[in-house]
Amino acid sequence: MALRSSGGRLRGLNLAWIGLVALAAACAPPPLPPAEAPSPVALETLRRTEMMFLYPERLDRRMLVGALDALEARFDAVRFDDGGDGAAEGRLHVGDHVAIVPLNGRFDSRRYLQVLGQALRFVDEHLSEQEREDARFDGEDEEPTLEMLALRGALRSLDPYSTIFSGRTTEDFQIRFSGKLSGIGSRIGRRDGHLTAMKVFPKSPAARGGLQDGDWILKIDGDPTQPLSLSEAVDRIRGKAGTRIVLGVQRRDKETKEDERLDVEIVRGEVDVPNVEARLLDGNVGYAEIASVSRTTASEFRQKVIDLGEIQGLVLDLRSNSGGSMLAAQQLADMFLSQQLIVRVVGRQGRPTGPQNRAIANRRVVFDLPVVILVSGATASAAEILSGALAPLGSVTIVGQKTFGKGVIQQVLPLPEENLLKLTVAEYLLSEDRAVHGRGIVPDIELAPVPDKRLGRLGSIENGAIAYVREAGENDEFPIEVARLLLTQPRAAALQQIGELANQGLREALAEHGVAWEAPVGLPAELPRQLGVRLEHGPLAAGEKARLDLVVHNPNPFVVPAAWAVLEASAAEYLSNRIAVLGDIPAGGEARASLEVEPPAGVSADQHPLTVHVASGNRTLQAAERVLSVVGQAPVVAIDVTRAAGEDGDMLEVVIRNTGTHPTGALLVAVPGANRSIEQLAPGAEERVELALSANPASVNVTLSGPWVRRRVEIPIPDQTVHVSLPDVRIARARRFGGDQLRVDVADPQGLHEGWIRLGRVEDDEEEERDEDRPRSPDQKVAYADWAGRPSGQIVAALAGGEQNLTVKIETAAGISVWDMRLLAAQ
Repeated sequence: MALRSSGGRLRGLNLAWIGLVALAAACAPPPLPPAEAPSPVALETLRRTEMMFLYPERLDRRMLVGALDALEARFDAVRFDDGGDGAAEGRLHVGDHVAIVPLNGRFDSRRYLQVLGQALRFVDEHLSEQEREDARFDGEDEEPTLEMLALRGALRSLDPYSTIFSGRTTEDFQIRFSGKLSGIGSRIGRRDGHLTAMKVFPKSPAARGGLQDGDWILKIDGDPTQPLSLSEAVDRIRGKAGTRIVLGVQRRDKETKEDERLDVEIVRGEVDVPNVEARLLDGNVGYAEIASVSRTTASEFRQKVIDLGEIQGLVLDLRSNSGGSMLAAQQLADMFLSQQLIVRVVGRQGRPTGPQNRAIANRRVVFDLPVVILVSGATASAAEILSGALAPLGSVTIVGQKTFGKGVIQQVLPLPEENLLKLTVAEYLLSEDRAVHGRGIVPDIELAPVPDKRLGRLGSIENGAIAYVREAGENDEFPIEVARLLLTQPRAAALQQIGELANQGLREALAEHGVAWEAPVGLPAELPRQLGVRLEHGPLAAGEKARLDLVVHNPNPFVVPAAWAVLEASAAEYLSNRIAVLGDIPAGGEARASLEVEPPAGVSADQHPLTVHVASGNRTLQAAERVLSVVGQAPVVAIDVTRAAGEDGDMLEVVIRNTGTHPTGALLVAVPGANRSIEQLAPGAEERVELALSANPASVNVTLSGPWVRRRVEIPIPDQTVHVSLPDVRIARARRFGGDQLRVDVADPQGLHEGWIRLGRVEDDEEEERDEDRPRSPDQKVAYADWAGRPSGQIVAALAGGEQNLTVKIETAAGISVWDMRLLAAQ
């Protein structure tokens, strides 16, 4: 009886187990559908990549993961979980639909194309037309296919330089090497947060209009530029030849140091981009700046330097030169070398790429004279070939910052349907097999520019570097003077004078803050015990002034003399360059200083990370990372959007009203090809903006910006008028059992469509320096919700430790999208 009873129980357990297995199988995600035949573009891309890519060991599962990550980044409803490193399968989500994706570790192009084709078909079958329309980028030449998006993502997973491009990207590539463009004829960049005319080309429309190097561009046709990104500002400045633009600029007089504001009117035109600018410096020293390395650079450089006449030395300025033609770089180096190796090219596993893989200089030296080469962190590629090839010469000194470190070569290959494949195929090595890739060229004399509005950078300067003050808005002439002194004086005397000039500028800048930039007396070379740094303050709220107390404790048995501290924060102007004089800190005691701070009104992250640099005289002692908790005062705005016919085409009128009790902070209203910025809207105020519509854009964007956060609202452009009330979006983090959580609560009486949370690791600069060509890990969607028109909803995601980039997207039933992008500081 006992035996029969036991058998009955076993049979029951077996049946139950079989039932559970069957249920699990029924609930398991289905496999991918059959694949369609890959396109000729995909076949040729994979064939070329498998045959030619420099690092064949990278051809593995990462390519499939990169392809599907690219689809996730493009479409809201698509998510892909690769299961972590080494997982044999991943899960592909399209809305509520899920499928299993096999991830083979070993790369096989046929198997890869089959699985990719299956995944693309699964996405294609379940991606709605609305999702496709929502993902369309305004201003795109043509909407890329799912396959093209996936192929670009796969290549991007291999290295940052390989890609497929077509349309406008093909045109930009050809313009770079032809050296021609249409616009005003000036390089525009951001310097210390201000849009700046970095370089005005001689005889260009900008030069004829009176724009000067170093001018801050404060307004474009009357609109402030501060809220604009660099690309947005450049798009507004560019235009058809013959059209006019008025730039409101601020210019600093180099002698009086006074600022002047004026309007510069420019008629746009065709611009020949000069590659070389040459002039004479004091002491009969030649100066030649090479902005980029194109096919004509070598001949232009040779002629312009010869035209300088007999010179006793040459300053070769390669700062911010991102490279160009490798052949032209060899031709330039050949002018200074005699029968020495300039560069050699190696392919897979260090093997020569062919009989012409070595470039050897001719016997004849064109320029036999002392040379100082100026470099920066943006000096790259072909410019590194030139500087690195000349570095071993005893007559050459390299000055500046370590260069970028791009030592790989891309080949541009034709693909079917007028596409182009740019693929990394080789690496170049300098003489004595010096590798540049990921390492850069280290200068003989390192310079460390410190903007006068960012003196906190003094705390991060490495020992041995020469720090100097660079005033905001002016060209950086100090490195040129350093080079001139090195070419006109004995080295020891030149270095002494360079140090005196650098220290004089620092003394003057810091004296305005009550700091004496002198060597501290009686302070040992190293502190036996670190100083204690703490910040004391009451509640901090956006738009409200508060007192911040800085307290530094000295645990050492000696006085720390003439102590001072400076705050530094990358994305918060109100914290940057705040200097506190502490005086002498007694042994075992502490010193205290107070600062008044005012977090800006408008949108703001709730945590503001900053660095406190503590110094004694001209010696930096230590840096302490701290975080301020700030209560946000989120603005409330109402927006009316009206489309109307104008004389030259359709116009868009956007009226923004601040219906809340706090100022908005900076706003930007934009459609492709046109944007207007608003510095701030006070409570109850309204602003009316008119924009010209071109190419029938789908939406208008209104962006609010603040410290470590941007909130962008995308509004579908109506046929006539629409009144927009934004959904209520509340983002909070909380500690729960098992770890930290991020919670997003959303409400809109008109209904909600969907939302997601995406998190990404904040890249570590030092880690990137160790592996320059490691592709950045894409941010991943970690939570998704489809609310199906409900008036309220919630999304919850687990948080890992450390700083993270957060993006939250909410879309309402009416098609209005709110993007919230911010930094989550470590807690």
